Amino acid sequence: MAGDWHDGANREAHLDAHHGTAARRESFELADQSATESLGQQLAARLRPGDCLLLHGELGAGKTTLVRGLARGLGCDPDHVSSPTFVTLQVYDGTHAPLVHVDAYRATSAASLESTGLPEWLSGRVAVVAIEWPDRLGDLVPQNAMHVTLEHAHAGRRATVQDDRPSSA
Repeated sequence: MAGDWHDGANREAHLDAHHGTAARRESFELADQSATESLGQQLAARLRPGDCLLLHGELGAGKTTLVRGLARGLGCDPDHVSSPTFVTLQVYDGTHAPLVHVDAYRATSAASLESTGLPEWLSGRVAVVAIEWPDRLGDLVPQNAMHVTLEHAHAGRRATVQDDRPSSA
């Protein structure tokens, strides 16, 4: 299954009563880092400038690996992607769309992220924004986003993708 994230996919849709939209949820078994990166690349094809990808998972779950695939899919150089833990926000130019990579792990509050320019990136429609540790964003978390939860599994990783963006996105 390395590199083929479609294997083992479980797809479902459910109605989000809060937003009145159909949230789409998919689960994937990812055998290795290559499969995780491939999933990121395939997700990039679903994203447009202005979209936000919220990455959930414990340390070492594969969030930055998934962002490398996302970068490749957006036409950015994946070799430049690294965990922005100490930088907080990095911007990568891509041929399809720029990618803004945010790591909120060390954020002490949502206000501490405002000086990075994150609110402007989230309100603009010029880049795809990928955020690691979105639970630390407080009120800055966009409601209409794609969520990816990565977990360690017995045979690699498990990814759950929940797309809360409007269907026309």
